[in-house]
Amino acid sequence: MIVRLLIVVWLVIGALPHAATAAIAKYKSTQGTETRITPRWLYEGDALTPDQMNALIAELKAVELKIDVSAHTGRQVRIYLQLPLVVKGLRGAHGLRVEWATRGHLLSGSVVPGNRTLIFHGTVMTREISDVFDFSLFIDSRQFQGGLGFDPVFEIEESLK
Repeated sequence: MIVRLLIVVWLVIGALPHAATAAIAKYKSTQGTETRITPRWLYEGDALTPDQMNALIAELKAVELKIDVSAHTGRQVRIYLQLPLVVKGLRGAHGLRVEWATRGHLLSGSVVPGNRTLIFHGTVMTREISDVFDFSLFIDSRQFQGGLGFDPVFEIEESLK
């Protein structure tokens, strides 16, 4: 029987402001800049494949994100959630997948490092768009090397009229 080690993940899902450019939105999180979460093994049992044996899941529930869209009020936009290609604590980008469900009007979805996923498409009517997210982080323990940290980016693209 293979003994699995308990891995504790430090997730940095920062409320750090991003560089001031037209394409990147600032956001705030109710979780602050660091949140400690403990992953668990996704699968249990004796007859597991290597992928199943190394699959971890960590959940972060009820995270309210507020995205500053004040520069785009009255305009048609698309907002994407993007993860950086390099994630602190992973040997490679293929060691993480982030999924989320939202409780409001933003779109649920998933993203892997180096990619982005659409979370909103429509006309901005307020200075801020907020929603509550329930995140699930799927981690390959073979790629894990220590405290996991990343800062998601919210990209805004205005539709051409």
